[in-house]
Amino acid sequence: MNVTATYTRHLAAAAMLVLGSAVAEASVLNLSTGLDASDTLITLGNTPDAHWTVDQPAGGIAPAKVVDATNTGGAFFAWAANGPGSSWITIDPNSLGNGSGTPFSYYRSFTLAASEVASASISGVWGIDDSGDLKLNGNLLSSLLADYSATTAFSAAAGSGFFVAGLNTLTITMTSSDNVWEAVRLQGALTVPEPSMLSLLIFGIPLARRRGRQATPA
Repeated sequence: MNVTATYTRHLAAAAMLVLGSAVAEASVLNLSTGLDASDTLITLGNTPDAHWTVDQPAGGIAPAKVVDATNTGGAFFAWAANGPGSSWITIDPNSLGNGSGTPFSYYRSFTLAASEVASASISGVWGIDDSGDLKLNGNLLSSLLADYSATTAFSAAAGSGFFVAGLNTLTITMTSSDNVWEAVRLQGALTVPEPSMLSLLIFGIPLARRRGRQATPA
C-alpha cells in the first residue's frame, strides 16, 4: 500500500468537507453606536454608550450618551430614527447645544493581533449633525456635511494599510456645528476571517506527504 498517497487522499477529503464552512467563518465585532456592554441596543435616552466615548467641553473624555425624543435637549425630527441596530449619541442629551467646542471627537477602540492586521476589514453606515470626518487610525474613511436624515456607507478594506497591530481607533470628529441638536451615529462591524481550516489545506497536505514518506517501508 502507498501510505503517503492514501494518507494524503484521506486528509484532502476531510479538508474539503470543512472548506465551505471554513471560508465563511469569521470573527465579527459590532462597532455600532448606542449599544450596552452586551451589544444590545439601548432604548432609553441619556444612557451611556458602553463602547463609544467623546471629548468633554470642560476637558477630558467620557462615555457618549444615547439621545432620543424623551430627553430635554431632544432629538432632531429630521434624524433617521434610532434602531434597530444603532442609535444617535451625543455629549449631553439634556442640552440642546452640544457643538460649541468644535472640533471635538467621538472614539471607538479595538485591538488586533499582528496576524489579523492584513485580513481585517470594516464596513457600515454613518451619519452626523452637523458636519465631520470619520477616520480609522488617522486615515480618512468618509466626510459628511449635515447628513442625518439617512446614513452613508463607509468601509476600510482588508489590505488597505489602515489597520495596525495592537490598539486601533475609529474617530468621528465634529468639524462644524450650529450648536443645536448635535449628534453622531454609526452602524458597522469589524470582520476578521478565521484562518485555521484554510491553513490546514495550505500547509497540512504537504506536511502529511513528508510524514507519509518517512513512514513508508523501504
